Amino acid sequence: MESAESSGEPSWIYYVIRYENHSDSAEELDCEGYSQPDTVRQLIAPTEDDLGEPFNAEQTVCSESGGTSSTTLGPGETIEQGAWFSEVPSDGSTVSLELVDEYGFPGSSAYQNPYWEPYDGPSRATPDSP
Repeated sequence: MESAESSGEPSWIYYVIRYENHSDSAEELDCEGYSQPDTVRQLIAPTEDDLGEPFNAEQTVCSESGGTSSTTLGPGETIEQGAWFSEVPSDGSTVSLELVDEYGFPGSSAYQNPYWEPYDGPSRATPDSP
């Protein structure tokens, strides 16, 4: 999560999405059909009873590559990709990430409390162009 220079408040949040191959064969992963950021959505639930409001990603690894990224994931291997959002959850909120598969069906992670730390890497321009 990046902090805005003027207020010290987070201005965007970055999630790492981990793919793990638990099968006995290699799996081909590609971004074909995933070049639009709306294939990853963040659901923010301010309370336990609220399922959350969806926000589309500003940028994902697939949209950053124009949908051309691909790799083979061997048995037992792991790969990580990311998604950036300019809508930052408030303290006490829980979040779930919703990913749309190649057939257009969404799948969601469990709701979790996000954590953040100041980003010390190379500077990025704005949340809408991470």
